Amino acid sequence: MLLLVEGSSLTDQSLAHALKAQAHSVALAHTPESTEATIESIWPDLIIVNLLDDALNFSPFKAAATNNSLELPALLIVNNKTEVELLKQPILSFPFTVDQLRQEIDRLIKPDRFLRMGKFVLDTRNSGLLCAGVYHRLTPKIFNLLSLLMKNEGQIVNRKTIMQRVWDTDYMGDTRTLDVHMRWLREKIEDDPSHPRHLVTVRGIGYRFVATPQ
Repeated sequence: MLLLVEGSSLTDQSLAHALKAQAHSVALAHTPESTEATIESIWPDLIIVNLLDDALNFSPFKAAATNNSLELPALLIVNNKTEVELLKQPILSFPFTVDQLRQEIDRLIKPDRFLRMGKFVLDTRNSGLLCAGVYHRLTPKIFNLLSLLMKNEGQIVNRKTIMQRVWDTDYMGDTRTLDVHMRWLREKIEDDPSHPRHLVTVRGIGYRFVATPQ
């Protein structure tokens, strides 16, 4: 997921089409306020600030694009490198090829930083969860539990595997701790925790995570 920041009047030099042609999901922001709001609502893998529009002043965007709490990477697209080289941000100077743009994006994106499925985004660095744009801070156990289930999306994860991977134990005499943590997790991500659609119980076996229920 990329966040593209550029002037709303930019046409010929807009990067949206080129990015989408490379199979990237792209969100657009045209103001500092929408930049900050979009960062918080989607947790992009990379922020691209298109400065090819001379009318776009980067200064108002700097705090939102480069000083966010998530410490996301940012790439500046510029006409004149010397004008912004003191910002200490990765820069790609025009003219450049589509391959050069792709290589720079691949270099900056950390592929394991976010785990995205449906409306869920899991931050593997900060143990946070974004669920339909709503932030949840997770305890280490709940984070590990959700991470395990998401990485096995659509598959049944048996209770023994969960106890081994999350609690580092083979003891199955009392799994009430797992049940309690599952309830806490459902309260965060389910519209109706009593009738879960994403964290499904497979009775007598374990649980299955479903990112997009039918």
